[in-house]
Amino acid sequence: MRGLTAADFTILEDGKPQRVKTFKAIDLDDGVDVKLAPWTRQVAPDIRRNDDLKDRRVVVIVMDSATIPARGVPHAIQFGRSVVEGLAPEDLAAVVYTLGKANGQTFTQDRTRLLAAVERFKGGFGESFYFNLMTLNTLRELAEQLASLPERRKAIFFVSAGVGLDFSQIMLSGIPGQADVAGQIGQLKEEMKAAFTAAQRANVSIYAVDPEGLKADHLKGDFLKTISESTGGFAITDINDPAPGIAQANRENGSYYLLGYQPSNEQAKGRYRKIEVKANRPDVTVRTRTGYFEPDARRAATEATRGASPSPVVSAIGGVLPKADLSLRMHAVPFARPGSNQSDVAIVLQGRHAIPEGSTAPADDVEVLVRAYDLQAKLHASESAKARIAIRPGATNDLHYAVLSQLTLKSGRYQLRLSASSTLVGKSGSVYCELDVPDFSKPTLSLSGVMLEVVPSPIAAPKGKLASIVPIVPSAERDFVTGDTVTAFARIYQGGKDALRPIEVTTRILDGAGREVFSAVETVGVARFAGERAADLRFAVPVATLAPGQHLLSVTATRGKVTTRQDVRFTMR
Repeated sequence: MRGLTAADFTILEDGKPQRVKTFKAIDLDDGVDVKLAPWTRQVAPDIRRNDDLKDRRVVVIVMDSATIPARGVPHAIQFGRSVVEGLAPEDLAAVVYTLGKANGQTFTQDRTRLLAAVERFKGGFGESFYFNLMTLNTLRELAEQLASLPERRKAIFFVSAGVGLDFSQIMLSGIPGQADVAGQIGQLKEEMKAAFTAAQRANVSIYAVDPEGLKADHLKGDFLKTISESTGGFAITDINDPAPGIAQANRENGSYYLLGYQPSNEQAKGRYRKIEVKANRPDVTVRTRTGYFEPDARRAATEATRGASPSPVVSAIGGVLPKADLSLRMHAVPFARPGSNQSDVAIVLQGRHAIPEGSTAPADDVEVLVRAYDLQAKLHASESAKARIAIRPGATNDLHYAVLSQLTLKSGRYQLRLSASSTLVGKSGSVYCELDVPDFSKPTLSLSGVMLEVVPSPIAAPKGKLASIVPIVPSAERDFVTGDTVTAFARIYQGGKDALRPIEVTTRILDGAGREVFSAVETVGVARFAGERAADLRFAVPVATLAPGQHLLSVTATRGKVTTRQDVRFTMR
């Protein structure tokens, strides 16, 4: 229900009324415009940015490989797919496994990557103390990581068969850290308390989704319901079709109210406090978390920060989501490295920020850090750079710049993490990117990603950094006007040892309604593949002829019956 005010709510803590001090209504777009073509929902942007995260739903799909038996795996995959398919185009989501975490997927808008991560689910490990502990540990760690996103409701879809714990007794059992029973059950209860406390502090709502349907084990079913209701969510259980419940959960996480109050009870012994929120009108049902653990002053006193503070670029690169204090966007494309089984990754990081009023600084010194991690969080490559961005005397508009980087990587799946800090504004930011590095030497036909050069463009440094990889100065800009000059570049590879053949390349541009507004076909002859079995493809993008709105540039290469394609989304202003 929209249009409510602070006066429409009453907050009780342990039965005592509390004064509402802050109030904010959140109302996000449900996201699906039926007038737009399917590609606007299905094709992910080829760039990543950190300045458009504020007004999105943030969703984590937890696939509980620790508790779901083999018979529940097909339903768990079906339920996980339902969550992904229910996302709006701008939603940001991740897939996390409680066991085998490398099979998951970090935060992305790319539904293809999310669905692939769900499809990798195996489960079937069987319940044990260790597996239950891993499940609870995963929930706690996730909530702690999501706490870095303030003033936002975050949702965890917890696809699980449940843990055999009486959660209602856990909440009432006293001070966190005090073992109320000995042995393994006590350890599970303490981990559950920690997970519950972390979810409360991070404003994380848990929606448990049970793939096993009706349960004979009522304790596990009660666990799923209690953990959901206690964090402001609800359990999607005892059903075969989770879609209606998932749709309702998405509505709740796109339209809600944030209420803040200062507790009148100032004690800090770590005890549980019950919260009740009432709506002062008869036609409203309130769903909110049911309580929280107060701070524990004794424990907090022992958690002082140790060691020196890391540099701004290192700090910015370590969060679960990118840091947006400095507006950044990036693009990365791997190209085969001649004479090697590795690839050179061409990377462009663009920044934009205001020049402080009254500043007379001649330049901004920007420090950049680039790191590539595998799915086990192992660092494989890193590069740091410093760029001095000159400022025109008297300039008052935004400072816009690009820093170019290069990493050499073997084929595999990586996460690139880039960060930058500005001395001019004293801020730092970061941006993350999922990157698949192929082995270009094996497939009969493959096509690199498409990079775009844009004129006019921001200052790029270091000058000539990527000249040995690409013959253009690439841009991470994807918003154009008719006066821009846009050039596209890609590289075609014919791997293996078969005889080289001519390649037909089709370039198409579709508008937001799915209509083809441009098409061109060319044949890349065998002579252009001499040497490294690779040929460059370079062409102008006719932006001057395009109407305002969303567009899709699609490049398709064909060799006999083998076809490969790369897509680039862009917008005409």
